[in-house]
Amino acid sequence: LQHAIARSQEDETQRVERLRLNALQTAVARSQEDEVRQAERRRSDALQHATARSQENEAERAERQRSDAVQHAVARSQEDEAQRVERRRSDAAQHAVARSQETADQRQNRLQNTQIQSQVRRSLEIENDRNQRLTNLRASYRTAQQAIQTTNLSIARRVREADLHNIGIPSVECSSCKALHFTVEVNSRNGGRFSECCRCYYSYYNTLMCY
Repeated sequence: LQHAIARSQEDETQRVERLRLNALQTAVARSQEDEVRQAERRRSDALQHATARSQENEAERAERQRSDAVQHAVARSQEDEAQRVERRRSDAAQHAVARSQETADQRQNRLQNTQIQSQVRRSLEIENDRNQRLTNLRASYRTAQQAIQTTNLSIARRVREADLHNIGIPSVECSSCKALHFTVEVNSRNGGRFSECCRCYYSYYNTLMCY
């Protein structure tokens, strides 16, 4: 109760400072956990969070998400590169496990929460943070496009181009209908005629009709 009263009297600067100190204390405490304690803490935290969230009204839900966004922003602003990589790896593993076990309703709620959190986080951005986020998005997009182009070029190189053949001009005349053919079409057993000619077909057709 005392904490609730004290927090209700905080201005924004005091609130941010309190959250920063809490995040720092939490980070120090977690860095000293072994795997067993870490697993037990996460299980206990998940149970507490699930119980608390199930009892929230809409206003409390929005306030919690805003507070979470502030805490996360403060904590991430103090990370070095190694901590950032480790956090992302850990988050990805946790999210993969959680999503594999969620129901359709839980998935829909998660997507709604993610959308709300993104809106809250962006509403709290200062101009520099917003510019940096947009720069990162553009860089990610360019990287993805370059990867696609590289893949397409690699596939294109594996496609064998057809060999070019010069068979000249149609200069051989059919002895039956005088049609012109290419030299490579000549068949010595046809007596100078070609099965593709109209007159040869015509003669063949008439022969059949006579029967």
